[in-house]
Amino acid sequence: ELAAETAATRRVVPSSQRCGMSLDNFRKLCAESGVLGDAFTPSAVDVVFARSRAPGSNAMSWGEFLRSVGYVSELRGEKFGIVANKLMAVGKPRTHYAETTREKEAASGVTAAREGARRGVRMIKPWAE
Repeated sequence: ELAAETAATRRVVPSSQRCGMSLDNFRKLCAESGVLGDAFTPSAVDVVFARSRAPGSNAMSWGEFLRSVGYVSELRGEKFGIVANKLMAVGKPRTHYAETTREKEAASGVTAAREGARRGVRMIKPWAE
C-alpha cells in the first residue's frame, strides 16, 4: 500500500523535458568566468559535467550544479566560495549578444524619422477628380 501511494504521488519527468543547465551552457559559463586554465581544461569541463548530472540526463539541476562547482574547486585547488564567486561574476545569461539593425535605428531615431516622412507623403493622382 505504501509503495502504491509513493508511485502515485511521485512525478517522473523524462530527461528530455528536464530543466537545468546543458553542457553547452556549462562550457560557456566556465569559459566566460575564467576558471579554465592549466588545472581545469576544456576536456575537464566535460568530465565534471558528466560526473555531476544524473544518469541519462542532458541537463544539470541546481543541486547537481553545486556539486559540479565543488568538483571544479577541487580540480583548481581553490576554495568553493572563490570558484562560486568567479561563476557568479559572469551574471545572468544575455539574450542578445549584438544589437540588430532595427534596434540601432530605433535607438538613434532613424525609424521615427522614416515613419514621419511616410505619413507626410501624399499620393499623386494623375487623373482629375
